[in-house]
Amino acid sequence: MRVAIAFVDIGGTLINGPPQGPASRLAAILGLSPEAQEILRAALMTQHWERPESVIDFVCAEFGVPRTAARNAIDQLWAQQQSEASPIEGAESALKALTESGIRLAIISNIWHPYLLAAQSYLGDFIDRFIPPEMRFYSYREGVAKPSEVIFRRALAAAKASPDEAIMIGDSYREDIEPAANLGLNTIWILHRPAKEAPNVVRIMNGCAPCPTRTLSSIADLSLALLGAGASAIVGNQLVRRNQ
Repeated sequence: MRVAIAFVDIGGTLINGPPQGPASRLAAILGLSPEAQEILRAALMTQHWERPESVIDFVCAEFGVPRTAARNAIDQLWAQQQSEASPIEGAESALKALTESGIRLAIISNIWHPYLLAAQSYLGDFIDRFIPPEMRFYSYREGVAKPSEVIFRRALAAAKASPDEAIMIGDSYREDIEPAANLGLNTIWILHRPAKEAPNVVRIMNGCAPCPTRTLSSIADLSLALLGAGASAIVGNQLVRRNQ
């Protein structure tokens, strides 16, 4: 069984960012409740907003925030997010190795516009060369975010691939690994935040959640020894070397 396509997450997998997401930061500045924060997070990740004015309009209408306060907070965060990404060492080399082995690449990412701009400052050239626009599934443009199976199904359909021909590579068990595994995809979990993911590790160990195909501490550890269209095969829950 050969891997034909690899779906890759962005934040926490290919680039590093701030410890808090945009919704929690805005909620703290504007004094929003935890419930409002979740509404805001869903909106930021699934609404096709490409300018801060759209976010300001939403926050004012949805939560009754004064426009001046909303504008000050959102303009500041928008500007910050455009420069808050930093590359993960070895990420681009790992992706290049996959493409050189004949594996196609696609992106499935929960992201909003300003942080995508930050990611593109490091990955834009690579993405433009190796990942066609129709294989870039950004949540805010798709109108749906992980862990919804909808975005995975769209990606599989666009790739014309069956689940067992695909692999999902990501750092979030809840958003990347579990939904992909439930659909029958192979998975590589980039577990670089074990303390944060401890509850999910326990669920896996207790047999309450699907086990990833492989777990790595960094995407830089990904190699053709683990994943290669002509060199490796996936059998059950293990990646094994295929005889040449």
